[in-house]
Formats: sequence, structure tokens, C-alpha cells
Amino acid sequence: MEISKSHKCAFIYYDNNSKDFPCEHPSLENDDFCIFHSKNLKDKEDFFIKALGSLIARIEKNRNFPCYNFRGFIFPKISFKNKIFFKELDLRKAEFNGFADFENCEFKSDIICHKTIFHNKLFLQGAIFKNNVSFVASEFNKLILVGGLSENKFVFHGCKFYENVVFRGRSFEGNVIFHSSIFYKDVDFQWAKFHKLFDLSNSTFHNKLEFNNAQFFDDVNFSNTNISIIKNLNAPGVSFDGAILQQAQFNSLTEFINYSFSNGFLLSLDFSNKSFKNCDFTGVVLKSIRADNIVFDQKTIENTKYIFTDYIIRKEDNLEYFFPNQNSRVPLLGNFGDQENKNFTFLDYLKEQNKWSFLLDLPDEIRTGIINYINFFWDYSKNVLNENINVTMLPEGSKIRVNLLVDNSFKQFNIIEAFQDYIKNIFKPFNEINIEFRNTKLSEYQKAKFMIDYENELSTTQINLKYGIQNLSDFNKLQYSTINFLLSQKDRQIESQEKYITQLIESIPKIQNINLSVNQNLSNVIKNKFDLEIDFSKMLDELEKSKANNENLVNELKQEIENIKGELKNSPDTTSTKERIKKFIKTLGKIGNYGLQNYDAIMKIGKAISEAI
Repeated sequence: MEISKSHKCAFIYYDNNSKDFPCEHPSLENDDFCIFHSKNLKDKEDFFIKALGSLIARIEKNRNFPCYNFRGFIFPKISFKNKIFFKELDLRKAEFNGFADFENCEFKSDIICHKTIFHNKLFLQGAIFKNNVSFVASEFNKLILVGGLSENKFVFHGCKFYENVVFRGRSFEGNVIFHSSIFYKDVDFQWAKFHKLFDLSNSTFHNKLEFNNAQFFDDVNFSNTNISIIKNLNAPGVSFDGAILQQAQFNSLTEFINYSFSNGFLLSLDFSNKSFKNCDFTGVVLKSIRADNIVFDQKTIENTKYIFTDYIIRKEDNLEYFFPNQNSRVPLLGNFGDQENKNFTFLDYLKEQNKWSFLLDLPDEIRTGIINYINFFWDYSKNVLNENINVTMLPEGSKIRVNLLVDNSFKQFNIIEAFQDYIKNIFKPFNEINIEFRNTKLSEYQKAKFMIDYENELSTTQINLKYGIQNLSDFNKLQYSTINFLLSQKDRQIESQEKYITQLIESIPKIQNINLSVNQNLSNVIKNKFDLEIDFSKMLDELEKSKANNENLVNELKQEIENIKGELKNSPDTTSTKERIKKFIKTLGKIGNYGLQNYDAIMKIGKAISEAI
């Protein structure tokens, strides 16, 4: 490659103030750019490495060069192994197209990487950073930063990491900042030491974040992060304010002191046998939390003013935003005034993990009809579903809190779905409602009596709703309520009732659907009961492997399988049993967020059974 004798490189770097810095190197012949900025990677590698060596030698010998100015350089595969950088290293808008090796390098001054792109592996094993390191709006393939020492501030702001990131065994003596960054694969901080602030706020971790044997000597900040899986964090006081934790594992931490989870989202976590001292859960969303033998000190109970039990997700520009479902708000200590639950605390809620709770905003004109119909769900569940369900309704200001309490988490999923179907029956003629009695102990007389009672209850509810909505006295007072759509209704006939109840149902917390990835090769054709029992045996084996992970739930699932196998054995007609199997498999699809260890294997078997029947 020949250097032009008459033309300068066309590259110009613009800083944040739009000040321009043109490249001073000569361009190549038949190229607008110099050897450092040329995009002709195929031909320039050897020439680039020689030219870079000469440039580095001039920079280090000449005091007029304040830094290693590599701004906008287009690097091929490069190795700086064991090199000492005596001056500031400026890699703004540089691009590394091959392997970048900085193993055991020593950086005596700052490193500046703004909008720098590493298309291949960046290897910094054993590197020592004497001064500040700044990566801003940079992109990484795989980053390896094992061992070594960082003596000053270490910053990643607005960066993207597309492959694994490894900081194992590194010692950080200055502040470590990962602000507003996105990690698409695993991040490994095992055995790392953080002597000052460790801040990951506003960042997103799509995969596992691992802290096994990491040590923390100052503040730790996870506020407003979105973390899919966090493992083995053991730090003295952490802020998870506004954070989204979706499968955190605090195996090595039994005592939480000065932790704040305010306005966060704690989803599918196991807090069993953990104790909390001076912590704050105000405004947090708790969903699928295991809390066996959990202990809170009085300060934590006093700090926590209210929580939510469900959430909604809104998508904008392919991004997901989490919001608490306001109808699932549970006031805690001090917020009930003189009402029945005035001494209800955070700990009391966690002891009632199988209680499904939601809030209804009902105007007086239709309140009685809805309340009476919901109360009748106790009779409906006992006779039709063959389940004992405790239904309670308590006033909460101008609203009504509805609680459905079941005796185990496996039943809870089925009951919620059955309740939603029960509400929708309001808009069906009674003779179009299909009632299948699961309570085999009912006599024909008892079934007939229940049908008469249910028809009367349904008819009364429909009449109350029809005339109640027609006679609503003050529409304006409802403009901020859950039925504000009524303001635009003209006719107030049965269709407006249906819209109201539809919105009522949609406002009730839903079970999050789980997308299943199933290996179709496992969908074996099941021809008879014997084959079914074989596949259930496989499922029982997989459940047994998950027992240590969630023993109570596994035992409930195994018992349901045994009940189904008993029906298969004793009943000549498998029609009803197949329906029960389908509902069982459907329930399995809704417990993915409970973190069963062999969930994928269990669902593959379940999918095969479901398709076969």
C-alpha cells in the first residue's frame, strides 16, 4: 500500500461541542483515508501494524504528543500484550474489527472510549489501570477482564454488551459505574472486590448476573435495573429501588440489613428462611414470592407503607415498561385506619401467599349486584369446582377489596381462571351456560337445587346491572375511576354493561402467560392409558429432581398426577379425565415463573401428552 504525497486523510473527529479535529496523517493512494482510518481491512493489516508501531514510538518520545491519539482508527486484529501505556489512550469512535488483546497491559493515564466498537473479543486479563477508565456509548462483543487492578474510577455509560462479560477476580479500588447499559448475555463478577461505590443503576441484564464470593466495602446501587437472573449477591446494604428482579437467588445471604426495594418489582423470588432488618418494601410489586419462615423486624414493617401484588407490561418502540397494577394495591400497617384490617402488616400478606386479591371501584348503583354475585362464587366453587374457597370483601375507602383464599398455589391458578369465566357468565342466557359438576358427591337433587339457585342469582345480577347503570346519578364523579368509559356511553343498555364488566375483568390481575419452547420430537403418539401412565412417570421423575427447588409446589403437582392416574385406572370412560389432563397441562404452563429446576423438561413431556390426547 502506497502513501499519497499530496493528500491528507479525509477523517474528521467532531467532539460534543461540534469542534472538528481533522486527521493529520497522509491518505493512501487510491483511498480517501490514511492507513489508520482506511476501511480496507483485507489489504492493510501488516502495513497497519508496522505504521502503528512507528506512531506509538513517536508519541512516547515526543512531549508534544499529549496522548495516544487513536480517534476513529479502524483496527484489524491487534495485540498490545504486556505493553505499558505512559500517556492518555484516546480511542473515541475507534473500531476494532478483530481480536483486541490488552493482556497484562499497564495504563498509567486515562483511557477514553466514547462510541468505540469492539466487534470481536476484547481481552484485558491482568490489566492494571492507574487512572480513570471511561467507556461511553460503546459496543462490545465479548469482554474479558479477569484479574488485575483498577485504582481509579471505572465507568461504562450507555454501553451495549452482546456476548458474555467477565470481571472475575478483579479488584476495583475506585468507583465502578455501569449506568444505563444493556447486557444481553451472562455477566460474571465472581471473586471481584469493590472497595468503593458499585453502581449498576438503570441498566438491563437479559441473562444471568453472578456474584459468587464477590466482596463489597461500600454502597451498592441497583436502582431502576432490570435483572432477569441475579445469583449469590451478598452485600451489606443495597438499593434495589425501582429495580425489576425476575429470578434473584440470594442463596448465600440469610440476613438482609438496610436493603431498599421501594417501587421495585420482585418476581419469582425465594425469600424463605431469610430475615430483614431496617429494610423498605414500600410500593414494591410482589409476584410469586416464596416466603416460608421469613422474618421481618419491626423497623421493616414500619418502613413499608403499601405494596402491589400484580403488574402490567406496556411495549413502546420494542421496549417493555413495567407498571404496578393499581387495583392490586395492598395497604399495610397504619393505612387501614379503624377498619377491620388496621393491624394488617407486610408479614401477614406474605403468610397468605395463596390469596388472590384485587380492588374494585364500584358506584353505589351497581355495587350490591356485583357484591352479591361475587359472594355466590363460594357456592359455585363448592358445588361445581369441588373446591373450598374463602371469599371475603372489605371496604377500602370508596372501593371494595375482594380476596379469594385457596389452600395451595396449584389450585390458585385454576381458581383465578374459573372466577374470570364465572364473571363473564353475566352476559349469557342461563341455558347457554355449560355447568360441569366436578363434585362427584352431589346427588341429582343437590345439583338441581344448585342450578335453580344459580339461575336466580344470575337473573337478579343481570337486572341489578341493567337498571343500576341506567340510573347512575353522577357520571362526573366517576371520571377518574375504573369505569370512566361510561362517560361516553349514550344508550346505557346491555352493551354498556358488558363493556363495564369487560373492563372490570381486564382490571383484575392476570396470570402471566409463559411461552413454551418444546422439542417436537418428544411429541410421541400416545395410543392408550398405558402410554399415558409411562409419560406421567417421566414427568414424576423430572418433578422429583425439582423438589429441592420448590418442594411444596412439586408435591402439589405430583398429587394431581396421582389423582389423574387413579381416574385412568378406575374409569372406563376417559373423556372427563382427558379434560382434567388438559387443564393440568395448562396449569403447568402458568407456573414457569416459580423457577422449577427442570421446568423445560417437564413442559416437553406435558406438551407431548397434551398433543396426544
